[in-house]
Amino acid sequence: MRRIALLLALAPAAGAGAELDADAAKAVAEGVRWLRSRQAGDGSWGSIGETGDAYAFPAGPTALALWTLLKSGVAPDDPQVKRGFSYLERYYRVPLSTYETAVLMLAIEARINPWGPGRDAPGRARARGAEKEWLQELHGKLVKECADGGWRYGGNIPGPHGIPRDVCHSHFAALALLAAHRAGVRAPKETAAAIATWILEEQEPKGPRHARFVDLGREELPARPVSDEARGWAYAKTSPSAYESRTTGAMTSAGLVTLLCADALLRDTDPRAHTKMKERIEKGAHDGLAWLDLHWTVKKNPPEDDPTGYHLLHLLGLERVGDLRGVERIGHNLWWDAVADWLVRHQNKDGSWLVADTHAPHDLLCTCFSLHALSRSALSYGTAD
Repeated sequence: MRRIALLLALAPAAGAGAELDADAAKAVAEGVRWLRSRQAGDGSWGSIGETGDAYAFPAGPTALALWTLLKSGVAPDDPQVKRGFSYLERYYRVPLSTYETAVLMLAIEARINPWGPGRDAPGRARARGAEKEWLQELHGKLVKECADGGWRYGGNIPGPHGIPRDVCHSHFAALALLAAHRAGVRAPKETAAAIATWILEEQEPKGPRHARFVDLGREELPARPVSDEARGWAYAKTSPSAYESRTTGAMTSAGLVTLLCADALLRDTDPRAHTKMKERIEKGAHDGLAWLDLHWTVKKNPPEDDPTGYHLLHLLGLERVGDLRGVERIGHNLWWDAVADWLVRHQNKDGSWLVADTHAPHDLLCTCFSLHALSRSALSYGTAD
């Protein structure tokens, strides 16, 4: 499997040529430089307080920027990283929303287990002292707000359409629980089982046959595919909004990430329950990958006629899925090569990325999503100790 060291590294990775590796390394360096330039004097990131472009969840941009810098190779003791964490600890130690809480947990774990260009292996250090207390506090909030296996906005923020859970919030929460679990804050087995059960129920019950799909999964996975049916995920399957109930690439990746995280957590916390659910989990993962292969594109968030946007969230999702699943290909598609090539060709001259189809601050979110995808940062979440 391609190692994350491809960005500054020494040997070219499988699949892509040396030229793409070098271009990706340059793009990451320029993106990190741009992201550093956006930090405010108080240590924060984002457009907080600006009329018309203020981020609704103020801890989010700063936590996302810190997580991204750490996963792009910036050292935990970097002065800008320290200032960012000081800002969050002072003003938003326990943020209100699910997004903020989850991304802050991911940033804290990235500081404990730094992973980025030039480092040889994912860390497995445990949180200790004040850092562990902070992570436990956030973890407790996230677990408490889990609603039968999924998450919504959290913090008593009313969710539109009365939907108690959605796939997007839930995949960030599941990633955060897996990261915290690896850092020594153990996820409850009941929560892991609930996540797996709910996300499987949220998947499309039926889909088109995709007999040409080949699942080149990990060596320990079954040699025969359990299904050749393409079934994806929507933001919220039962939402009365056609926008939210439509199956898309970004949400199919998010559903797969949630399922893969639940699989890792359940395997570690409750092996007996995992054995009982293993076949269902594998079928769900296989069918979700088949959906991505059937609708394969990196030019937009599929399907082709979808108006929802979130293009770079789709590219980030492909990286999460490919690395958490441990595969170089989705079907016959070399996913990292395709994602990296598109991102390298569409980076702005100042080092940022901008596709204005997500939340404000658009350039910050787009640049962070792109850097994570290029850095293949999900490699450090592949297993739970």
